[in-house]
Amino acid sequence: MNKISNLNARIFANLASLKELTLHHNQLTYIPAGLFQGLRKMEGLILHNNRISGIAQNAFDDLTSLKRLELSDNKISNLPNGLFDRMGKLRYLLMKNNSITQLGNNQFSSLSSLEQLKLEENQIQTIAPSAFSRLSRLTHLYLNKNKLSIISKEVFKDLKKLAYLKLDDNAISNIESGTFTNLQSLISLTLSGNQLSSMDPQLLNPLTNLDVLKLSNNQFTAISRDMFS
Repeated sequence: MNKISNLNARIFANLASLKELTLHHNQLTYIPAGLFQGLRKMEGLILHNNRISGIAQNAFDDLTSLKRLELSDNKISNLPNGLFDRMGKLRYLLMKNNSITQLGNNQFSSLSSLEQLKLEENQIQTIAPSAFSRLSRLTHLYLNKNKLSIISKEVFKDLKKLAYLKLDDNAISNIESGTFTNLQSLISLTLSGNQLSSMDPQLLNPLTNLDVLKLSNNQFTAISRDMFS
């Protein structure tokens, strides 16, 4: 284990052929602009288990070939607008166990190749209606162990290839009618450990490929037969 706490801008600028950079389990607190300048061929950036609380808005601008970005187990509370704008090839974005409280409109909309988005164990309370817009290739979305209370029907509308959706261990008391309308590819839906006492009987009807449904540890006293018809 290293103890790197600071890296100067352009420190990697001469490594133009670098494909992967691993800096996990250090003590980095901030990712400045220019840190990854010139690394246009890099495909993997591993930064989990640091102390990162801030990232400059254009910190990732040169990482146009990046396919995997690991930021889990840090202290990130805010994602600057435009942070991912030039990362159209990114396939895996891992940000579990941070301190993110909200996801804004078009937060990830430039990530047209994204397949897995892991946001579990944050402090997310609100998700803007278009936070996941244009993520047409996303197959895995993990939002478990956050502080969500309501799921808007607009949030998942573009996720037509989504197969795995984890919403367990939140504080969800209401899921709006039509929330799952476009999720015909969904295989697994976990809603355990929430505050649900009822659901729209038609809510699950679009999920014709669903194999796994977890509803334990909620507030249900009865479940309508129409819910599964």
